[in-house]
Amino acid sequence: MRQIDEIHLAYPFYGSRKIRDELFDKGDDIGRDRVRRLMRRMGIEALYVKPRLSLAHPGHVKYPHLSGG
Repeated sequence: MRQIDEIHLAYPFYGSRKIRDELFDKGDDIGRDRVRRLMRRMGIEALYVKPRLSLAHPGHVKYPHLSGG
């Protein structure tokens, strides 16, 4: 867990796959599921731009709902 925390502090955008690869390069034979479980337990998640699918574009016009329902 300490090594996962060190890797996450150095590369906060790494997910479980990249952290597993870093640990493998250092000589630790650990699976991705275990890395993911430990990351969840530690409250760590990769930082990336998440999709904002429900936000309207500011330039678009909003029309009223005209059906009588």
